[in-house]
Amino acid sequence: MDSRLQKFVNIDPVTGCWNWTGSTDSKGYGKIRVNKKLYAAHRYSYMVAKGDLGNLQACHICDNKLCVNPDHLFAGTQSANMYDMHLKGRHTILFPLTGARNHKTKLTVEQVLAIRAAVADGESMYSQAKKYRVRHYAIEGIIRRRTWKDVP
Repeated sequence: MDSRLQKFVNIDPVTGCWNWTGSTDSKGYGKIRVNKKLYAAHRYSYMVAKGDLGNLQACHICDNKLCVNPDHLFAGTQSANMYDMHLKGRHTILFPLTGARNHKTKLTVEQVLAIRAAVADGESMYSQAKKYRVRHYAIEGIIRRRTWKDVP
């Protein structure tokens, strides 16, 4: 381990994470200054152990922002990192939770079923939007199954 990293690392014997104890940025990632250049601590640790990342990111396998253990890091694109976060259930911006799993939903499963039935019977999406006090785009998403995909 690089001596600049070593003085700011606390190794967790259970997880194997090398937890950064130095300064952090507003998102909770460690920061380290080397030769007047500021690095994300995990990125710097990866570069010391495994080489230059180029345009790639140092992504955490362990999902611990403070971990700088190079064995817990992999090189990946922003898209790959976002997808990894989604698969682990940690991020919903690119892959939002839909339907009943979304804590911000205004509708229930029963209402979604009623909306689908009403539109199938000829009612307009606009009338359903007004009835349930949502935008007509929300109703369109339900009908076209872009949202509430888990409801039959």
